[in-house]
Amino acid sequence: MAAFTLMNDAIMIDSEDEKTDFFDDIRLEESSSVVVFFKRQSSFPAINIGHLGTSVDFHNNGIGMVIIEFVAGTFSQYRQAGCQFITVDALNNPRTVSFYLNNQFNFQTNPDFYSATRRMYRIL
Repeated sequence: MAAFTLMNDAIMIDSEDEKTDFFDDIRLEESSSVVVFFKRQSSFPAINIGHLGTSVDFHNNGIGMVIIEFVAGTFSQYRQAGCQFITVDALNNPRTVSFYLNNQFNFQTNPDFYSATRRMYRIL
């Protein structure tokens, strides 16, 4: 009824403008020492969900959401691979993008606006 793959990944921030946008989007609410340390980094460990798909017969039954919550829960609770984010390379169509936005993902970059896929992330 559904399938997905997982692999280690990282969010890489290349420029100061991207870094500013990134930190504005994630709205850190931790102590100031954690925020200062976090902002000095230029890459952040992540887990990538790839090839997430459900059978057409099971669309709109919440299976994709359950998979995302399973991955988020597993990597948050057990602190696997030091991950701070979940990433996806979402197909750039309204249905897929809407699905990920509704599941707490944000766009990582804007230059891929017209690409076949959009890089998205979710904080763990």
